[in-house]
Amino acid sequence: MDQEKNERLRPDEMEKASASQATDGDMTEQDAARCQATENTGESQPAQDSAAVSPQSDPPQAASNGGKKVRKPMKPAVKWTLISAAGLVVIAAVVVGLWLNNIFNRPETLFGVSAQAATATPAPTPTPRKTLGPDADAQEDAGHSLAEMEGMADTSTMKNIVNVLLIGVDYADERDTWQKDFNSDVMMILAMNFDENKVDMISVPRDTHAKIANTEGIYKLNSALTLGGGITDAGFMNVCDSVEWELGGVPVDYYIAVTMPVVKELTNAIGGIDFYVDVPITIQGRSMEVGYQHLDGQQVLDYCRARKNMEESGDLNRVNRQKKMLLAVFEKLQRSTQIFDVPELLLSMQGKVYTNLNLNQLAAMAVFGKKLDSANITMRTMGGTFCDMYNWVFVITNQQRRVDMIKEIYGVEVQQRVDYSYDYCRLEWACIQGDGYVEIIEKGLSNAAVKATDPDKLAQLSQAVNTFKAGSKKYAKKLDAAKTANKFNIAEADWIALEADKDAMYQLAVDVFGSAGYKVKWFVNENGEGSRRMTG
Repeated sequence: MDQEKNERLRPDEMEKASASQATDGDMTEQDAARCQATENTGESQPAQDSAAVSPQSDPPQAASNGGKKVRKPMKPAVKWTLISAAGLVVIAAVVVGLWLNNIFNRPETLFGVSAQAATATPAPTPTPRKTLGPDADAQEDAGHSLAEMEGMADTSTMKNIVNVLLIGVDYADERDTWQKDFNSDVMMILAMNFDENKVDMISVPRDTHAKIANTEGIYKLNSALTLGGGITDAGFMNVCDSVEWELGGVPVDYYIAVTMPVVKELTNAIGGIDFYVDVPITIQGRSMEVGYQHLDGQQVLDYCRARKNMEESGDLNRVNRQKKMLLAVFEKLQRSTQIFDVPELLLSMQGKVYTNLNLNQLAAMAVFGKKLDSANITMRTMGGTFCDMYNWVFVITNQQRRVDMIKEIYGVEVQQRVDYSYDYCRLEWACIQGDGYVEIIEKGLSNAAVKATDPDKLAQLSQAVNTFKAGSKKYAKKLDAAKTANKFNIAEADWIALEADKDAMYQLAVDVFGSAGYKVKWFVNENGEGSRRMTG
């Protein structure tokens, strides 16, 4: 019984009992082995271990511990493992907390702003959560929630103001058989100001006379896509770089681009749009009357495309209609949770929708858009003057308005681009066009039939050529000086006089060559021999 009692004692009591037994007699071999094991490990053995050693003994009972169950002390290795795990949990909780704080309060941290071309690769194609339909406004709980989208949003690279360029490509199925080079006919900058929770939507007209990135020559801005490689990431980044030039170097690193058929698909995917059509629209046999109505994808596309044979025709009026439609679509999405399905919808249409934004960045934009007050969206246009020059109709940017707009939106001081101002371009075109006329006239004067015409007219033509050549040479030097100094100080009367000399020379040449039996087709390639002029 003494042995059984000893086996039921706690380790510390066991030692006392063993000492007591030692005074009365020797320990049993079992007790000795148990004490030796305790000494070798440096650990106390729990009472239940003793019971396991002697299966014949009574079930373990607390003999002298007041009936309390004895717990096995934790090994040091286990203890440190648990402490480390707990520390990792705390660290993870802090990191997740900071991440969620960024998503809720600092979505701008998701976008890296750089003057270099973005090289981001779109995320793998996700499967949309649901198919959007006409009754999607009522499906408040059908798609992603705000909390889900904030958890998905990557806000690590947004800083201050982030520019995302919306690009509309003039590709359509019916054009595929005859149009091989496609242009960026719609360019709208979304300047998202995360510090002030506002957006400036800046339209840049497709006909804008601009410096195309990685290209020499005189081109419209919409040629940047083709000149950059077409419907590819390189082509779209070339558009971004060219628009960045228009902004005076303010970075434009991100883009979302769609073709015309995709506008229809996206509109139908969100169930169409209720919209007030402000002008009658007729295009390709389809028409819409003025009034508030529900528009499907084709009607939205027609409203955004139409610019000819209508009230408020022209590209600038079309741009204004496009901005109105974009705002109406945004407000519809914002009223429901549909806005949270847009990131996955866009990325699920790879090959139709093109972007270098990943899913998390699009999610951050959706979160920002959901919280944005539409009153904080300002519509702007980088406008100017339509001019018939360079063998096409260009928009010559109002340089002072451009400088003021950039300062107001971005807080950045940029310089006017004198060599893209109205006065400079008009004088430059007079020189280019007149020099082209001189080259054609001088070749024609060597023709025998021309030599046989009225000698007085020939003399007048020769004099007109020499007068223009002298003026063109003088003003070419002044243009170079103005471009170098970025300051145009040529009197308007002077370059208007040069234009008059050019026109007089032209008319005399028409008379002389006509009397010789020639009908002259005048064409001056402003970009030089062998160059392309992709002006849309």
